[in-house]
Amino acid sequence: MFLEQNPNDWAFINFLIAPTAVWNPGGCTDERVSSLVEQIQMSTDDAERDALVADLGRHVIEQAWYVPFYRVAATFATDSDTAVTLQTGNVIPFIWNIKPEG
Repeated sequence: MFLEQNPNDWAFINFLIAPTAVWNPGGCTDERVSSLVEQIQMSTDDAERDALVADLGRHVIEQAWYVPFYRVAATFATDSDTAVTLQTGNVIPFIWNIKPEG
């Protein structure tokens, strides 16, 4: 199932992992998740935050919150008069990135 591609780690956490996340309707959490989410939110150091996000990812995988087994590869087609610019983080191009060639 394809949920979405979040633009950054914090958006991903708030969509899937945080107790109030849309795809966490039961509000599941544990002490480790709560601690890491709080540390990530408060961190002002990019390297530290990246390490905390990696720890959170490992933890939720080890606890089998979500089991990644497949990522949908979207396909799209255009004619030779259309230019498409793909953007990092999205499997499908934004509509404003599809323009007439030239």
